Amino acid sequence: MSSLEKCLFSSLANFLIGSFIFLELSCRSCLYILEINPLSVALFAIIFSHSEGCLFTLLIVSFASVLPTFSFRSFIVSGLTFSSLIHFEFIFVYGVRKCSSFILLQVADQFSQYHLLKRLSFLHFIFLPPLSKIRCP
Repeated sequence: MSSLEKCLFSSLANFLIGSFIFLELSCRSCLYILEINPLSVALFAIIFSHSEGCLFTLLIVSFASVLPTFSFRSFIVSGLTFSSLIHFEFIFVYGVRKCSSFILLQVADQFSQYHLLKRLSFLHFIFLPPLSKIRCP
């Protein structure tokens, strides 16, 4: 395996570990909420949409350290497309229309995360050695 493949594999492993921990904590908090008050479909849609956004952000951060020159615009576009598909699925299948106002908030959140990560990758170029000199264990 080449050095880049090893870096990608370790980054993917970190992403999977982080997403597993995140999903476990999310499930525990959702079970706690269900014990107190049963969730409506609209509230479930909001929680699911937020969880998807957090996992997508975790994916971007995990690959930002490995591929700083990779275009984050493709990540943002795919994330917004995925969020929109989930949103439309809840509207057409479940008839949930209450979370329509939350999609604009999520879009604004995604773009702010994009600009933050763009600055972080710029700092990565300034303060850290080039990608070719990084050695993965």
